[in-house]
Amino acid sequence: MNEPIQAGKTYEVECPYVRTTYDHYEHDGENYSATKRETWKPGVEFEQIREDESQAVADGVGKVLYTVVSVHPLPKPYKARVFFVREWIDPDGKRFGKKLLRIMGIGAFRSRLNGYRFGGYEDGFQMRASG
Repeated sequence: MNEPIQAGKTYEVECPYVRTTYDHYEHDGENYSATKRETWKPGVEFEQIREDESQAVADGVGKVLYTVVSVHPLPKPYKARVFFVREWIDPDGKRFGKKLLRIMGIGAFRSRLNGYRFGGYEDGFQMRASG
């Protein structure tokens, strides 16, 4: 992707998700109770397929949105910096994420637009069989 990064533009990238559970705590005024709840988490899990080999697996595909706030060119030898906000959309369509302003070099930002690679799975991922 060599098109210029534009301020105000939102870039959408597909992202793998895995199903996970967490403990949800509630307080009724006197007691706390905990229940397990299922949710989506961006990324992959690794499953061993042979003694010395594993593969990245996901349970679904969602999206990550990068909204560019500003692009700042810097004097040489420094590369431009991209200021952006990241938001997630899980496979069920639920949006989440903190609206923090993030900063990244323009080359690193472009590599994120070419595909989300959290957790070191450069060779892609397999969809886990549901069931």
